[in-house]
Amino acid sequence: MKKHIQKISLFVFMVLAAVSCRDESLLPVVPFDDLEKGAFARLVELRAGTFDLFALGTAQYSATVEFDDDNSGQNVAEYRVYASFDGAQGMKAEQLAKTYSSFTVGGERGLPRTDITFTPAELISLLNLDESLLDGGDVFNMRAEIVMNDGRVFGGDNSSANLVAEPPFNSLFNWAITVVCEFDSALWTGDYQMTTTGLGIFATPTFTDGVVTFEEGATSTSRTFVTRPYPAFGVFSERTFTINFICGDILMADGQATGVGCGSSTLLGTSPNVTTYDANNIDDSSFTLNFLDDIGGASCGAEAAGQVVFTKL
Repeated sequence: MKKHIQKISLFVFMVLAAVSCRDESLLPVVPFDDLEKGAFARLVELRAGTFDLFALGTAQYSATVEFDDDNSGQNVAEYRVYASFDGAQGMKAEQLAKTYSSFTVGGERGLPRTDITFTPAELISLLNLDESLLDGGDVFNMRAEIVMNDGRVFGGDNSSANLVAEPPFNSLFNWAITVVCEFDSALWTGDYQMTTTGLGIFATPTFTDGVVTFEEGATSTSRTFVTRPYPAFGVFSERTFTINFICGDILMADGQATGVGCGSSTLLGTSPNVTTYDANNIDDSSFTLNFLDDIGGASCGAEAAGQVVFTKL
């Protein structure tokens, strides 16, 4: 018992540093390195973030990104984007997809910005895939880096682990374009009762049970809800979490930071034990979500398999 208590006492939760008041609805800001050393990118607008399996010919990933550094972004030379693939056709190694080096000026501060776009046809050709074999849940993994005028390169692999854990940081330098099956936007929205049915790390609930409101997320097939993590250990700040509904599979979005942990934030992610729904006859009245708590035990030493049930009110 003493050893168990000591172990819990080491579970020192910390709320990750934020700039001013944290508002998940604001434009994501992605810090790279200290401004004296590097640069950072800001997502100005995400217009489309997935590929619809039923409309590959017209599907497109489309976003606007702007850049800043200690010289108002003037030291940024290039924004390089790489792509790899993981899906029904196996894994395809990363290839350089596009290099953006021509920037316009916009926003209140007149920072350099660019539109980034990718179509299924471009990535299929780049990675030598067969379009007829694409399937729901296939993922194009995208990785980007900033190249400075002096040749230095900055990306997620040479930044603070705490910053990399934050979705606003990761969103422009490591992201996924998923092949999805579109559905009616009214589905999986509104109020749900959330009930823990499988405990997370330290055999405690990962989320605070109660009524949560589902809203459409960054993509048309994702839904977000707001709750407080780890209620057994205190009252922590509310966080927004994302669930993806992909062609019959219900998936917790990978790499979501809880904002608390044992020295660094725990991350939540997709469970190998995926729950499903009937994509041809969708019933959103109730569903079960399996997920991983503290992926790989990277923060608190032991990964756990959590589970919650959502019932529509």
